[in-house]
Amino acid sequence: MMSCKKITIMIIALMVCFFMSCKVNDSTEEPLPEEPWIIGTITDIKDGNVYSSILIEENPKVTEPTDPGGIKIWFVLIDQTEIFIRQKNGELVEAGIESVQIGQKAKGWEAGLIEPSQPAQGPAKRIVVIEE
Repeated sequence: MMSCKKITIMIIALMVCFFMSCKVNDSTEEPLPEEPWIIGTITDIKDGNVYSSILIEENPKVTEPTDPGGIKIWFVLIDQTEIFIRQKNGELVEAGIESVQIGQKAKGWEAGLIEPSQPAQGPAKRIVVIEE
């Protein structure tokens, strides 16, 4: 029979192995889906007193939402929304709504339920403006 001391050592060894194999995530950032909800062009910006919104259109020339390239969404900027500029060298730089301009290319990730209106509406998790 094993002694109590040996059993305790084995349990501690197993716990150490378990915890060492667990990846510690010290980041407070939640992982984002690989693909953004939309990739398109910023066609309107509403900088409001309470909430601001950015309209991103997959292809602004397409007017019918069911046609290829017809996806459009008003992203509402909430407290948790992150805005970045992807510079020409590939670096991501944190920015604010004042750095966003109509005509820029952008990617947008949703932060919750998207209202299926035309255009769609919903909160933004992250907006990445792409410098060209």
